[in-house]
Amino acid sequence: MLRHHMEGVALGALPLIEESSNEYVFDDLEPERSRLTLPPELDRRALHLNVKPGFYAANRSIVLGAHAQDSRPG
Repeated sequence: MLRHHMEGVALGALPLIEESSNEYVFDDLEPERSRLTLPPELDRRALHLNVKPGFYAANRSIVLGAHAQDSRPG
């Protein structure tokens, strides 16, 4: 068992850690179910799993079909 002994060390003597090597990982289905919104800074830095497709990805065949009809001669 690893134990850290901090007795006698002033809090101000400890180094300040401003950056973390940890990564935030979110399942995008969970905040949607819980109706939570991540703060923008955290949202940009996080790895997102189960990302909901954007409009184009969700409607690709409709968009391409509409474009094909508009491109027909005559």
